[in-house]
Amino acid sequence: MEVLDEIPDYTRNEEIAYATFGTRISASITDGIILIPLVVVPNIIHFSLGTFQPLIISLIALSYRPVFEAIYGATPGKMLLKIKVINYSHKSPTFGEALIRNIFHILPQLMSVLVMIMSYTSLIDIPVYDNYEYLRYVNIGFGLITLVDAIVLLRDDKNQSLHDKLAKTYVVIKNESTGPRSSS
Repeated sequence: MEVLDEIPDYTRNEEIAYATFGTRISASITDGIILIPLVVVPNIIHFSLGTFQPLIISLIALSYRPVFEAIYGATPGKMLLKIKVINYSHKSPTFGEALIRNIFHILPQLMSVLVMIMSYTSLIDIPVYDNYEYLRYVNIGFGLITLVDAIVLLRDDKNQSLHDKLAKTYVVIKNESTGPRSSS
């Protein structure tokens, strides 16, 4: 897997090809496949043992997208598909921009971590089942936000989703020799 180089500063006259919905979904699925052995399998094994290790693994998963996007401008899934996140200055996003951009991934995961903490501790006297019932409603809410996010992306002329607009970023197609590929 090749790490994409920093995108040079482009002039406003240069056209950029924006990554399509299908390419972005494919990159997200690829990232999910990468995370399965790193997150889901250890969580299942250790959750059944009742240890706190799933919390640590979940916190690592929380940082996956924002850290890769801030350092490399792309997650491994985006790198494999030759797409990259850039900000309005045509540079890789800052860590703050990457955090904002991934807010719809981070918040549901944070809620899951909180439910896990409540399940492992007696800080709050709520049966474990009620914690997971609460999480179900949180996930439904974030599922609806994700749907709106996808609709915004499909209707935008630059394929910019709601989370891209919040973070002031784009996802572009990377051309080996010239940076973002011309859309001609």
